[in-house]
Amino acid sequence: MTHLQTRAKWSVQNPNLIENQIVLLKDPNTKPLDWPMGRILEVFPGSDGLVRVVNVKISSGILKCAITKVVPLPIPDDPAAISSNFHYPFSLGIPLRT
Repeated sequence: MTHLQTRAKWSVQNPNLIENQIVLLKDPNTKPLDWPMGRILEVFPGSDGLVRVVNVKISSGILKCAITKVVPLPIPDDPAAISSNFHYPFSLGIPLRT
């Protein structure tokens, strides 16, 4: 019976968090748009080499928290690499409102 429904958890490994990465801190009492933003200052890997805990600098100080409470923002390492493929609306012939 246990083989009928496979679990997707842990089938794909996410990349480790790294220093200077921009993240949001989850807060169960607020909406995601109100979650505080911060930058990872230091990472603490576990015995298996995977990052488990991070120090995050936010506007009110520095917090040490588990990675389960951290959401990394999808910001590329090299923004110049995607800017050549990105088209703004005015380059597509859409008139801008003045």
